[in-house]
Amino acid sequence: MQLPATMKNAYATSALATAILFCLANLSFAQNDSFYSASPEFLSILGSHPKVTLLAESDQPLFHEGAVFYPPTSSLFVTSDVIPDPSTANGTFQLISHVTGNLTEAANTQVTPLNATSHAIPFALGAYRYLAARKVLVWAGQGSLTKPGGLWFVSPEPPYNATQILSKYGAYEFNSPNDVAVTPSGEIYFTDPIYGFKYGFRPSPQLPNQVYRYNPATGTVRAVADGFLRPNGIAVSEDGSTVYVIDTGAQPGDDDGNTIIPTNPRTIYIFDVQGRNKDGTGGFLGNRRLYDMPSFGGAKGVKTDTLRNAYVGLDDGVSVFDEGGNLLGKILIDDVANIGFGGPGVLFAMGQTKLWRIDLSDKIVGSSFTI
Repeated sequence: MQLPATMKNAYATSALATAILFCLANLSFAQNDSFYSASPEFLSILGSHPKVTLLAESDQPLFHEGAVFYPPTSSLFVTSDVIPDPSTANGTFQLISHVTGNLTEAANTQVTPLNATSHAIPFALGAYRYLAARKVLVWAGQGSLTKPGGLWFVSPEPPYNATQILSKYGAYEFNSPNDVAVTPSGEIYFTDPIYGFKYGFRPSPQLPNQVYRYNPATGTVRAVADGFLRPNGIAVSEDGSTVYVIDTGAQPGDDDGNTIIPTNPRTIYIFDVQGRNKDGTGGFLGNRRLYDMPSFGGAKGVKTDTLRNAYVGLDDGVSVFDEGGNLLGKILIDDVANIGFGGPGVLFAMGQTKLWRIDLSDKIVGSSFTI
């Protein structure tokens, strides 16, 4: 790994720094350029043999959202970006695919489209593993001009049936639900920006750009956070006490969707879940604070591990932050839209037309594996 000269000089003054440089120098040469360490703590996340592997590549943006790993079949579910489909009203849709094989190298990885499931969830997007005992995944669907968006339970085994569990907030249809995260108590947080309207596949918005929490056990849904331009990626800490929300207001979705307003948010905020019930449900989101604003590009997807670190998809790869929002290091691969954990020590990163596997220390476990 190549460190800036000023950083090398600072490290050279301590024995600890010498040890760090020694460890970095002993990463396999092919991988050195893939990892940038901003803190000694990052080395414990990387482990002794960090590795980046390109698992799959496509001429279509098949690897955009989702990245939900299902342990019983050791397989991965992903959602595409918008792709052409002449059979739909506006000629596009978003495709859910099932990634199977041993998922260690491209030669052993297969990507199979789930067309029927995709069409059952209009403009499917973010997804998350639901409670392990339920053996379902939860998916956000943005909706279409004729079908409301909301949340779906999806079977991760054939025939991959999708059942809508939420479509409205009272009398109002959601705008275009974007991403989801599940708490240990089984509640579902999700973001609802107006991107669907901006991109022309949803009617005029009826609700603000905000965050909701849905409890499938009681059927109750509550608006829990507002004040966003475009709430997008969302994550929950392993104990359900902290919620992370990315505001991608710098890309409002105007014009051709590529407009960037650099003075708008491209920022990660965090909230404390205050006043929860004894069973871990309920409460409200308080103590909003700015967790991080990336110094390069804009934050997109976010996931957490059981050590309370956050992994964020960015224009230059995946950045890892500690509980206090301090940058620990970067996995420099390419523009990453979202990420998801596999088994211990495995992270999947999605770059639209590319899907990567990142091998880290075995002590790194995604929060979704605790529910």
